[in-house]
Amino acid sequence: MEYSGTIEFLLFLAWLLGSLLLAWFVRRIFYVYFGSVALSAPMIGYSMVGYGSLPMGGIFHGFCTGLFALPFYILFQHLRKRKKAGGS
Repeated sequence: MEYSGTIEFLLFLAWLLGSLLLAWFVRRIFYVYFGSVALSAPMIGYSMVGYGSLPMGGIFHGFCTGLFALPFYILFQHLRKRKKAGGS
């Protein structure tokens, strides 16, 4: 794997972990979604330059990446409510 593939992979991992952390720590779904969109911008931008695997990426791709964090946000909110209720 050459260096451009490695950089793209690291950007992807940063977006993935950042989105999961947003879903865990942020309390409002609006901020989770747009935070995940903002975190994906470097990955999409680097890939669009021609070094990565995305031949063309635009605003649609960014907004689609924001959807990744939403199921985890819902799961984490559910787990918090269960923990507060004291049930198992």
